[in-house]
Amino acid sequence: MKNPRAANPVVGGIAAGIGAGAKIGLLALVLLAAGCECQQKPIFLPAAMAGKVELVEDCAESCDNDVLASAVAEPEKGGIASGKLLRITDDVEVYRMWNGPDGGLNAYGGSNRLGPWWTAERPSGTDQDYRAKNAICPAWNELKWVAKCTLKKGTLIAIGPTQSARCPSGEFYPANNTQQIYVDNYSPKHVSCGKYLESDYPVDGKDLSVKIPYVEPKPKDCSANAETTPPVSEPPAPAPAKKAKRK
Repeated sequence: MKNPRAANPVVGGIAAGIGAGAKIGLLALVLLAAGCECQQKPIFLPAAMAGKVELVEDCAESCDNDVLASAVAEPEKGGIASGKLLRITDDVEVYRMWNGPDGGLNAYGGSNRLGPWWTAERPSGTDQDYRAKNAICPAWNELKWVAKCTLKKGTLIAIGPTQSARCPSGEFYPANNTQQIYVDNYSPKHVSCGKYLESDYPVDGKDLSVKIPYVEPKPKDCSANAETTPPVSEPPAPAPAKKAKRK
């Protein structure tokens, strides 16, 4: 990533070309930085992103911080083990699991509905399988609800394979090839989400593809000016250090 100059619009075209004859699932796409002579591991671009991204080879003038360095973490710290910096060229639907409106709060005292880590594939399988594949410690996320949002055109992301994580409660999740999307700036300009009762849904931990009914609790204050929905926002993302805070 040293001294690169420009975005590479060819990446989206390659992905689209592969997608025309590929199986539904992950598209193997080798994204090589300009001038790099070493052989790099392939980045598996999710099929839903085919033709909707371009490789960014210079972030100096368009980023407030090094997005890729913020996403890539050392072993046992979570995040991604390696990756590439991409720019969204067409809106992409993404998903994120969170604690739900009745779940625990994050370090800011708000919900963890929004955050830097996303996937382009709708969650499926058991919650334990999902936790292991994405190396999500129980303390980071309860995995009770699925948020469905949109990455807007122009958004910078990092994407790469999951790094290992060792959890405070003792669990260890090894590194694997599950691709994760890191969004440094998840303000509404870059990550568009509807109202959580309209776009999000609670899930069954035995099968995350199964939506379960949710009955909104009655507000404690029944006055005309009472707040009827729990808060689902959090402060703008701080510029993270070179480590992966979850999730």
